Amino acid sequence: MKIHIVTDKSSLNDIKRNISENSTKYLDAADVDYILEEDLNEHNFTNYLLIIEDEDEHFLEIASAGIKCKYFSEIIICENLTTTSYFINTIKAPPIICTIDFKIGSSETIWEDIQALYKSIKSKYSETIVIGYSQFENQTTDDIGDQANKLKELFHKNKDSVFDKTGMSPKTLANIFRDKIDLLKYQKEVEELRTKINHLEGFDKIIGKSKALSNILSIISKVAITDARVLITGENGTGKELIAKALHIGSNRKNKQLIVVNCPSIPSELIESELFGHEKGSFTGASAQRIGKFELANDGTLFLDEIGDMSLPAQAKVLRAIEEGQIERVGSTKKIDVNIRLICATNKNLQEEIIKGNFREDLFHRINVIQINIPPLRERKEDIPLLVEHFSKTICEKNKFQQKSYSESAMQVFKNYEWKGNVRELRNVIERIVIMSPEQEITNIEVGIYAPSAIHHASDILGSSSNFLEVKEKFEKEFLLRQLNTNNWDFSETAKSLGIAASSLHHLIAKYSIAKVENDNITEIPFVEVPNETNDCSEAEIFLDKIEGILIEHFPNISKVKEEEVAPKFTSTIKGQSGITREHFITSELGPHKPCIEKLLSKYPDRWENARKCKFIKNAKAAKK
Repeated sequence: MKIHIVTDKSSLNDIKRNISENSTKYLDAADVDYILEEDLNEHNFTNYLLIIEDEDEHFLEIASAGIKCKYFSEIIICENLTTTSYFINTIKAPPIICTIDFKIGSSETIWEDIQALYKSIKSKYSETIVIGYSQFENQTTDDIGDQANKLKELFHKNKDSVFDKTGMSPKTLANIFRDKIDLLKYQKEVEELRTKINHLEGFDKIIGKSKALSNILSIISKVAITDARVLITGENGTGKELIAKALHIGSNRKNKQLIVVNCPSIPSELIESELFGHEKGSFTGASAQRIGKFELANDGTLFLDEIGDMSLPAQAKVLRAIEEGQIERVGSTKKIDVNIRLICATNKNLQEEIIKGNFREDLFHRINVIQINIPPLRERKEDIPLLVEHFSKTICEKNKFQQKSYSESAMQVFKNYEWKGNVRELRNVIERIVIMSPEQEITNIEVGIYAPSAIHHASDILGSSSNFLEVKEKFEKEFLLRQLNTNNWDFSETAKSLGIAASSLHHLIAKYSIAKVENDNITEIPFVEVPNETNDCSEAEIFLDKIEGILIEHFPNISKVKEEEVAPKFTSTIKGQSGITREHFITSELGPHKPCIEKLLSKYPDRWENARKCKFIKNAKAAKK
């Protein structure tokens, strides 16, 4: 890594001599080169650390920290205010981090000099992290007065940091650099996510045409531009977070962060630390300072999802933060000002929770300035066709599938269903149908096969089991019987109408022990081996369908799923659904299909998207014969 010192002609020889004397302590003098102010326009710097410091030993120490950090390609040192001003006016590319020694100017004019320098850096390099520092313990009040404190306030106001560098080692400073850069990366990721949310989930992505939804949009349009606190109520899966995002996007805070806190997911003993942050050493395991969600949301929006599940002690702290506009980190008595717009959501009746003693009445009145109630999907059925088309289009585009259409019979099934999981459940059902059904037009038959719980008139099948795969197989059997009867039990015609190989049809008939019933006589259908281009991989195809269904139904984090987690949910063709162990699953269910899995995944690249990510399926591919 090259270290460049920017200086003027009059100071060049003195700096070279001092570098030569101090270099062995921190770095090799051969790594340092010198750039005169007038030659700056000949240089292009990238990914660099800018050090503004006039004491040779100090800037070498900071340069050493920059090298240890391993994030920078170059290090630039400006050793006086005039040189720094010349550098800022000449170089367009921003530094990642800029350090400023408060003592670089005159002790009488620290505030004026550093304030002007800081503002010029932030104006030219708006994304640069600026770190101010000084040896505070060596400075008396007579030397600097209150100037350092005023600079601290200026830096903190702009979310930059000030450190007392007394006794700070290059290793410690390198860790500070790493933390600051990691935070910058996180903020950029949040900004990219915010841009994506603005594009995908603004007002135009709240899908529906019902009167209830129109009323909600009307409230959002009136309330969003204010700072009024909003309480969003509704069942799970109705889209409360989407409404919160729309409120944020429509507000004057849309260019700041929307911080989402899922209250039930945070253990009660950690909720205060999560919301308000903590100081290093404030409790066992607090190895570093942590910034809380209230602080992260400063000048933006804080969304407390499912606030009804928050503990009473945490509720008291939230109430105080709302009333005072200040928070205290765990382990600290220092009050920190926060300016947030608060949005809360709950699936509970908070007034009933107040009566039960589970929720504070004073907090309820604080957060319930504007209430938006989202009715369940079953009460706004006219929105269902629009949601089906939207989800289907989005999922097809994401997976590069051909778009699917939905018959009137399919839509009627969707409208008749209760949707206890609301919009979230509907989306999951559409995703399952899009991924697993080979048909381009989805009818009530496909809905019955791939989303059997949505079919009301098949109550005898639905009532026979609560397991999705078992019910799915029963629907498959009924569907095969219907197609065989339609084609007068002509196997070739039935296979053709189903779009599968004849061998696959025979395997399915054998699997489900299908028999022909005619004039009260039962004729069992013998299994017939029919050679085809799949080399008899139809059972493996059925196996992969089962795995895909299980993964979609039960596992959000597919890459980490293990055999022992899938086995209890797997319906065995040998043992039914009882007592499926990991060993049985591996040896009797997965093992026989290993030779075909690689072949099928290559032949049908658009199928089994989730199964492909599974480790044991990948291993099966690697172990193919």
